Amino acid sequence: MDLMIPRIDPTRNYWFLRTSGGQYYNAFLEGGFVAVGWDEFLNLSYLTETPEARVIGEIRAQYPDERRARHAYNQMMRFIQQMQVGDVVIIPSEKSHWLSIGIIESDVYIEDEHPFSLGACPFRKRRKVRWEKRFSRRNLDVHLFPLINSQHTLSTANNYADHIDRMLHSLYIKGDVAHLVINVKTKSGIPTVAFASLLSAILELTPLAAEIAEEDVQPDDIKIRTEVQSPGHIELYSIAAALTIVILGMLIVFIVGGKSKFAFKHTKDVTEGTLEMSSEGLLEKVLKLKHRASKDRIAEIEQRHRHYLDLLELDAPDDLKEYVRKRLEMANTENRRD
Repeated sequence: MDLMIPRIDPTRNYWFLRTSGGQYYNAFLEGGFVAVGWDEFLNLSYLTETPEARVIGEIRAQYPDERRARHAYNQMMRFIQQMQVGDVVIIPSEKSHWLSIGIIESDVYIEDEHPFSLGACPFRKRRKVRWEKRFSRRNLDVHLFPLINSQHTLSTANNYADHIDRMLHSLYIKGDVAHLVINVKTKSGIPTVAFASLLSAILELTPLAAEIAEEDVQPDDIKIRTEVQSPGHIELYSIAAALTIVILGMLIVFIVGGKSKFAFKHTKDVTEGTLEMSSEGLLEKVLKLKHRASKDRIAEIEQRHRHYLDLLELDAPDDLKEYVRKRLEMANTENRRD
């Protein structure tokens, strides 16, 4: 079974770029770019080839009110030299009520000069960005608050990489490690018995998932990280059992009920519709369960754990639903060929 999930370069960098108090937040989003100022310095060759002390002196001369000329130089050089295509960038709106995350898609370029208009960004040192997701501050991972409180124009966010990755993807491979993030949506306190039931279900389902994946999985191959502060998330990850991680996520979602649905569309001659992640037919079609014993074992685990897992309000992540949709389309294509 081929893995059709996002792969992340483990060497990519992460950045937080301010938007002049939110003034240029919408301009960045709508224009598909990020930018920094100090537009008296648009000769990129001059900036990268001239001795640092000389450029800093020029900054002081051009911007006499700039009290931190060295800081301005470092911010420009970080944007020009350190930021790379493929890096992740986060920008905040006014008062950081909203944050958008994107992927850098170009080297630095100098934008042509245009007549200034209200809301437009005048900064001409730019990089193109493909914006991926937008988040409300209210739903932000609490670990990111120190980052968004940074007052630098451009800050490195590499220390927050794991948290940012989870915001972008709920199912992905980074380097050799597969990750699956399942949201816990309950806003009340998490009962101890419900959390214990989840851990027990994971232990019981792992051998079944490994069997379906045809992977040789050892007991310590799959790790778990939890941040279940109501609401929160559960993260499963593994180096040796990527497909097992995906299937394990599907099985966990399957046993918690029919709360997660997704739309599907095959070809012109196949009806569009909606399927539930808990549909037994869907599970059999996507995972190609062949043995009755496996089906009975899943049903038995579901019967013992479903009540307690319902208390956690687990939700199928969007990336997992997209993966299932692709698998379902492949399964239907194979069936039509047969």
